[in-house]
Amino acid sequence: MAKRGLTHIDEERWLPEEMSGGRALVGSNPTVGTIKNKIEVIIMKGQVAKIVCRKGDPMWAYISELIERRRRQVLVHSVIYYELNKNIVTDALWTSWAMELASLQSKYPEIAKECWYAEYFEDFDGSTGFNLPLRDPWAMAKARYLVMIYEQRGENAA
Repeated sequence: MAKRGLTHIDEERWLPEEMSGGRALVGSNPTVGTIKNKIEVIIMKGQVAKIVCRKGDPMWAYISELIERRRRQVLVHSVIYYELNKNIVTDALWTSWAMELASLQSKYPEIAKECWYAEYFEDFDGSTGFNLPLRDPWAMAKARYLVMIYEQRGENAA
């Protein structure tokens, strides 16, 4: 099933059309594809192994934003769990965010170093959020706000 604004890469991954020029990038052997003559995509066994990009390329911004989003999600929901003793997402969802973040940071260390809270996530392996800055004022405020909304809606615990 097609996803609006996205180009199919493999069974599970989609790439924004503006990054791919609308072309699907697939392959079963290690191959390198090029997106708009700028961004190299290394594809192995039908999955994106790594996207090679340079600062200033659209894909750099895309990966940077994704790393920062996952860091915010992991941090805020770790605060909710460890500091507020609540849980508003399932363990499976948190783990999927954490594993994706660890993978992105491993594949793109040069981008990860320039993202939000790089020093706190430098050795993050996705196994726990306990060692993150759980008392960070921004994260604590966001966590309290999300718990308040969650409780106002009367949603069941995750």
